[in-house]
Amino acid sequence: WALSMSIAPFIGQNWGAGKFDRVKRALSLSNGFVLVWGIVAYALLFFFARFFVALINDDAEVVAAAVTYLLIVPLSIGFMGVMSVSTSTFNALGRPMPPLVLSVLQMIVIYLPLALLGDSLLGYTGIYIASATTVTLVGTLSWFWIRREISAGIRRRNAID
Repeated sequence: WALSMSIAPFIGQNWGAGKFDRVKRALSLSNGFVLVWGIVAYALLFFFARFFVALINDDAEVVAAAVTYLLIVPLSIGFMGVMSVSTSTFNALGRPMPPLVLSVLQMIVIYLPLALLGDSLLGYTGIYIASATTVTLVGTLSWFWIRREISAGIRRRNAID
């Protein structure tokens, strides 16, 4: 989240100055970082989930539910970062509607039906899978969308110049 908050002024400043290569490079580095961070975080949780949960609670059912969560939902951490970087970038470009659309897609259009289906088929595990799936889908969509927006914006700016 710190990266997504700090990238907005960087993108805005470089976009305004017409330094499009810097904008593209910043997005590429940021997305690479959040994806690698997601992999590292997941690896830590994969190996130490039970240990971390046992520090907080020793009830077997609570531990089982929490460990299941930590083995499923964090798979999408990197995609959550991509989505966060993308929405901050859209806002820096003066385009607040794409983040709104992404949020509505994430919560209402995709997650809610998947969570209901997942719950009916697999209980809370299905809800966890729905969460990871939704974030992965919307994170991927946001990546493609912001790349398209940057390319279109560059074409528009170059046509004006």
